[in-house]
Amino acid sequence: MPTVIGRPDSAEKLAAFFIAGEIISALKVVRLNTTSDAFVADPTGTFEEAKAIGIARSAGGIGATIDVQTFGILEDASFTFSANTPLFLSATGSITDVAPVSGYNVQIGHGLGAGSIFIALREPILL
Repeated sequence: MPTVIGRPDSAEKLAAFFIAGEIISALKVVRLNTTSDAFVADPTGTFEEAKAIGIARSAGGIGATIDVQTFGILEDASFTFSANTPLFLSATGSITDVAPVSGYNVQIGHGLGAGSIFIALREPILL
């Protein structure tokens, strides 16, 4: 069971901790398997593999606890997306501004300008 962080009186839970089922790098888009272990999401696989739950804020190996942000503003100096640019799940589990042409279209949010994005995950859409 994930441990939810944030204000206890908050209606929105913005992040949670999950156990990594594989090696996961920070800023990868993640999904859960049936036992709630985190894996890198994959838009070229099944619906379940494409169904993202958030973005890893920390890296971890198999069995490590990783911090996953599920909604809201995420800041990182590596983000270079323009404001209002739609963002998607790439075939490598990364964040991209290039819409997919096959597999599943998984919009994960939009850019807020250099250094930040807004996470608002949508259901995968089969292309």
